[in-house]
Formats: sequence, structure tokens, C-alpha cells
Amino acid sequence: QIFDSEFMRKAKEADPDYYYVLVLGLVSGCRVGEITSLEVSQFQQTAKGNFFLKIRDSKTVAGIREVPLPQSFFSDHFKEFIGDRKGPVFKYQSRTGKGAGNAVGKKFKRQLEELKIDRPKLVFHSLRKFLNNHFMKSGVPFEPRCQIFGHEIESVNVATYAKEYTPDELAGLVNPIQNQLLIFTKVLKTEF
Repeated sequence: QIFDSEFMRKAKEADPDYYYVLVLGLVSGCRVGEITSLEVSQFQQTAKGNFFLKIRDSKTVAGIREVPLPQSFFSDHFKEFIGDRKGPVFKYQSRTGKGAGNAVGKKFKRQLEELKIDRPKLVFHSLRKFLNNHFMKSGVPFEPRCQIFGHEIESVNVATYAKEYTPDELAGLVNPIQNQLLIFTKVLKTEF
């Protein structure tokens, strides 16, 4: 309902900053401030060709991480949107005490109102919660989910003995699920 809407179709052309922040929220589960502060250099690719975001600044140490992205995210439209930029990807500026994601949160609320979605607890952060839950229901194990979302692992057994997953291993676990989400939400067109 949110992604396959006239609001999003218009935003893709009129406000691609908002559009791509929302789509990244859906497939990466990153916090809004992590997304709005991204720089072009944080979009990286492994030697095996898997794409990921290199989150360099987060509210926790565990939040500094590598988050897989499906290759399908990198459409011609997205590449055109990025153009020849070298620094910040999005137009959102950090405001004292509000962060760079404040404007996105407000526009998301307006979008929900326009779509007549009345769920007071539905906010941008809900995309993060949704994706974590969706990964869990799709069989992605606890440890890689914690790594992707930047969650601390508090179990001594897991925290001490779990291995860190490479971006390629994470991509193998979640890229098919991310692609399914992009198809389901009609962000990724499968019929023309």
C-alpha cells in the first residue's frame, strides 16, 4: 500500500531523495539517520560483485557495519539520481537535535495520511522492524540478522563464539529476500 502508490510513483520523479531513502529503509533496515547521512563512497561492492552499504557512524558500536543490498536496487534511475556526486547522496541536512532524517519522518507521516493509513505507531522506523521480522520468518539466522541491523548480541555463548559474516555471506542469505520484497512492493517491475 505504501510503496505501490501514486504518492511513490510521483516521488520517484519529483522527490527521488525521499523515494530512495524509503526504498533503502525497506531493503536495508537501516535507521533513517544512517540512510540520510550516506555518502556515495559508502555504497560498495565486494570482489565477488555483491553490493553493500558501509555504515560508518551509528548510535552503537555494533551499528558500524556492512549491510547487503541486492543488485536490483541499482537501477538505471538510481544511477542517474546519483550522477557524478562524490559526497552526500541525499539532500537532507542534519538539524541540531533533530538529525538528518527528521524531514523524511514528516513526509512519511504525510504520505500515510494521504494514503488514509491510520496507524499511529507506524513510522519510518517501522520499516526496520518489519524487515528484521521478515528476515526472521524467512529463515535468516539470529546472528547474521543482528549483524545486519547493528544489534548487540547479549548471549555470552553467541557473542563469544559466533563468527562475523562477510558481506558476501550476508548477501547470500538475504539478497533473494530483498529482491522478493522489491517485487512484492512493485518497486522492482516484473511486468511492463
